[in-house]
Amino acid sequence: MKFKLIETKECRVLNRKVKTVIALFLLIVFYLFIKNIHHFLSLNEPVYGQVLVLDGLLADYAIEQAVVEFNSNDNYKLIITSGGNIPSGVYVSKYKTMAELTKASLIKLGVNKNKIVAFPGKNAIRNRTYSSALTLNQWLKNHQDIKAIDVLTIGCHSRRSRLFYEKALNNKYKVGVISVPDRSYDTERWWMYSRGMRSVISETIGYVYAKFFFL
Repeated sequence: MKFKLIETKECRVLNRKVKTVIALFLLIVFYLFIKNIHHFLSLNEPVYGQVLVLDGLLADYAIEQAVVEFNSNDNYKLIITSGGNIPSGVYVSKYKTMAELTKASLIKLGVNKNKIVAFPGKNAIRNRTYSSALTLNQWLKNHQDIKAIDVLTIGCHSRRSRLFYEKALNNKYKVGVISVPDRSYDTERWWMYSRGMRSVISETIGYVYAKFFFL
């Protein structure tokens, strides 16, 4: 009787046609993901509540768009700016927080300073949007006439921003979102730009985390 180290077994595998169909299916799914993920993340669904919230540090063109939105909708009574310490220029700027800097920009663009409330918030290492939303929640408790807000942000950050605000406000208020198109890359071909790749990948991961794992 011979001792065998190797034996032969029958193994069933997918044929070439089935493998080709599966590969084509996966390619189509990947193509649709690439084409639609940016649009999905860049949610634009305002509810035109009583307050327009500017989410963190915004580019000047986004602040200009915020002024247009505020002036063109009579429902808005206040603009709220948010954000902790500015990331650079603090040594030469009289404004120390993003909230104060954005407020000053709004005043320079003609918005009545009495209609602007600045919330510097905490300098959170992570979940900065959620931290700002918690600060807003405390303020809203003393303003029971407000039933709905809109959050204005840039590009594909908007869907995650609305989700964090909904969580922080405990779904007690209607939360809309305004997405200002990101001008730092071509949003229709975001995968061709390093900034676009970083934005989409990080926001996709961030949204999945916020949706399913954030407590």
